[in-house]
Amino acid sequence: GRNKAIIYTPGDKLSVFAEQVATKLAKNNGTSINVAGNGLGSWMDKQPKTPEAVATTQEKLNGALLRVLTEVKKVQPQLTRIVTGGQTGTDIAGAIAGAALGLKVEVTMPRGFRQRTAEGRDITQTEADVRRQIEEGAAKLRAQMPPRAPYSPTFTPMDSTSDLKK
Repeated sequence: GRNKAIIYTPGDKLSVFAEQVATKLAKNNGTSINVAGNGLGSWMDKQPKTPEAVATTQEKLNGALLRVLTEVKKVQPQLTRIVTGGQTGTDIAGAIAGAALGLKVEVTMPRGFRQRTAEGRDITQTEADVRRQIEEGAAKLRAQMPPRAPYSPTFTPMDSTSDLKK
């Protein structure tokens, strides 16, 4: 059977959490992480749910998941896939952060691509709607990430007049 692990950590301890995830991934020779957690309604429990507040909360979650997955990927480069349910909040943040890092993202959603809003309403989306959420969120995260230098081998040019026999 497959090993399952539930790791709890307070939200302000992202580095510790990333280290725990990376250790568990290495111990189990894992290549994928299942990202699941609270929806936006839970994250915004007592906050007013204005469109701006909802967007800001989701963007903060996206950034937090990006930080965790970036750290995990540094320690365990064999991480290649994120699996998630695609609901607002933690689930979609995992998909967005994984896509920003170029990982394979597998989203399993209820029929009709239903998502629960911060207000607790279930809305029906299309596959294109969900893809757009992920792609737009990933693009925003990539814009905030430090640029990655492409791999470029280093060559030392030889002076054509130098004497190679020296």
